[in-house]
Amino acid sequence: MLKELAVERLRFSCGRCRRSWQADYDVQHLEDAEGEVFEYYSLNGVPVEVPTAPGSVTCPQCGRWTRVELLARRPVPVLSEQSNAPRRRRAPNHGARARNVPLLSGSDDESTAAITEAGSVNTPSASH
Repeated sequence: MLKELAVERLRFSCGRCRRSWQADYDVQHLEDAEGEVFEYYSLNGVPVEVPTAPGSVTCPQCGRWTRVELLARRPVPVLSEQSNAPRRRRAPNHGARARNVPLLSGSDDESTAAITEAGSVNTPSASH
């Protein structure tokens, strides 16, 4: 049973080469029949190992394990049939439109570049 959906922004820092970067992960918390809760992470729609586990993410520059820090978290509402949350039926052509757009990147560098190119808000990029 689905217990929670969230988006978590994590910062990774390498102690050797001092590289630092951020990524947004989709997180699902699921409860099994015995009541135990498991978490599943994905990055850009691809399932990945739990990035907060020690040694699970290595620096792309030097290969050393990185330090991980949770910067922000945004829960995504899980609606039930009894929910009073406002909602509406999905437009008939929404599925086709959604399949034809690129996935949002989990890389802060790429996200910032896309936002800047679109002429919207300019946010500072991660330091390297």
